[in-house]
Parts: sequence; C-alpha cells; structure tokens
Amino acid sequence: MKQKTPDPTKRTTPSSLGQIRDVVIAVILLALGAAIVVIYQVEAGKAEPVSIVKNTGGAASQMLGQGATGAQGTDALSENPLDRWVAGPHSNTYVVSADGTNDKCNQCHDPINYIPSMEDMPASCSVCKFKVEPPPPLTEPVNAHQVDCKVCHRVDSGGTVLADVTWLEVAAIEQYADVSTVNQLCQYCHTGAEAEGHADIHIAGAHENMACNDCHDPHSMQASCTSSGCHDSLEEIPGHDADHAKVHCVACHDTTGMEVGPDEARGGLWVTFAGEGDNTFPHLSHALGRESDCSRCHVEVLPGKYK
Repeated sequence: MKQKTPDPTKRTTPSSLGQIRDVVIAVILLALGAAIVVIYQVEAGKAEPVSIVKNTGGAASQMLGQGATGAQGTDALSENPLDRWVAGPHSNTYVVSADGTNDKCNQCHDPINYIPSMEDMPASCSVCKFKVEPPPPLTEPVNAHQVDCKVCHRVDSGGTVLADVTWLEVAAIEQYADVSTVNQLCQYCHTGAEAEGHADIHIAGAHENMACNDCHDPHSMQASCTSSGCHDSLEEIPGHDADHAKVHCVACHDTTGMEVGPDEARGGLWVTFAGEGDNTFPHLSHALGRESDCSRCHVEVLPGKYK
C-alpha cells in the first residue's frame, strides 16, 4: 500500500493545547520579570543614605588599639609598618581651611571621611539607588581617620592588610580603583588640587623613571639620598660639606628654576619654593639633576674653594 507524502506547502495548525501552553509560559515570564522589577525598587527604596557616622573602618586606628607601639622619632623606627606609619606624615593629616571647613580637604587629608557628590561618583556607582547626603562642613578631630591603611591597601574581613596597592575611591561604599603604578597611587593626592599652598609634584630629570617608594619609605615617608641605596657617599663631592649643612639637596639640584630660600618650618633649611610673588611657599622639587649651578645662590663672587 502506497504511503501518502505530506504536502510541504501546507501549514500545520497548532493544537489548542499547545496554544494554551505557550500563553501560560508567556504569562509566567512576564509575571516573573515584573516581580524582579518590584523587588529591586523596594530594596532600592530601603537603601540607607551613605553615612560617615557608620563608616568607622580605620584599620590603622584599630591596630593601634591592639598593641602596636606607635614609636615616634625617626631614629627609633621599627620594622613594623604600623609604627613607621605613625611616625610619618600620613598619620597626622587633620586640617581645617581658612573658612573653618574641611569637607573638601578630606578628599586627600582624610579620605575615609570624604563623601563625593553624586556628580563626582564613579560611573560604576550610577546604577545604585542610594541617596548621598551632603557631608558635614567640618569633621572633628575625634572622628578623623587620617590617611589610613585601607586608603592604599585592601583590608580583608579578618583585618589583614594586603600588600598590593590600590586606591580607595569612595570609602563610604568601599569602592576601589585599580592602580598600575605606585606613582599613580601617590598622585591621587599629591597634586596641586587647585588649593592655596599646594603644587603638583613632577618627577623629572635624573629621577624621571623612579617610583616614589624608590626614595621614600612607603610608610614613614622618609627619604634620604643615601639610605635609598642610590648614593652611597656624598661627603667627598664639592658642596656636600659643613658649610651647606642647612641646604637641602633640592635647593642645589632642582632643574626647574624654582626659587630657593630658607624654610622656617624646617629650622631655616634652604629648600625650593613654588608659587609666584607674595604667594610662594616651600615645596620640595622632584625634578632633579646631577649638576648644580652655584650662582643660583652665590650671586656674588664665589669665595675660596667655590671659585
């Protein structure tokens, strides 16, 4: 018996059962999508405003309370990174501006207490529905965290400070930004910041390809031309003598032409100055060269061995 071949030109009409099944699946998917949207909106509405009152994650201050010595004095620095941090400038960065506020200063001086506006938030934060309240104009010293460990390092849930460096971009929500070099990390703060008494740090000249921590101890921030391991001995080089004991290296070796003069805050040590006219301020140059121009300071006939 010959079997009848189906005509491919004819359409097969779906069964009523299949149609019902497809409709049910579509309704379920739509309901599920709507439920997800509702849940998201409800949860977003419950999100608390970002609050610096609850943001108490100062790893350094916590560890200090757990027995770190916090030894002061550059001659007695231990190998403990926390002790070195305490002895350095990052452990004491509290400032108040001339108008009695420090909310803007905190971006560098106390990043943990700094709250950016929604316009300054990273793009990755734009999907969040929380509300950022304006920060108080003044953070009191008792609530200050200075430049804490967690500003430059991630701190795990057990309180261990991880070695790799990163930048705490928004402390209130633990938003970090990856950095490619140590210099990039340092320059998040060490810029002119369009603030009076601040200037950009430009690494140039003989040190152009060096990292900040090649010269500076990363925790105490001390820097020494000899202890860095680059310059073993300087005593036998002309100009490195008792007559220049009150002259900083940068005052002779700066290559930018900055003004030089005594800095009273450093006990009259001669350093470089940034700014112009009456608005100059001490600012150590980081653009240095091997050669120096003695006539920069000795404008008259150089005496004795300096002729």
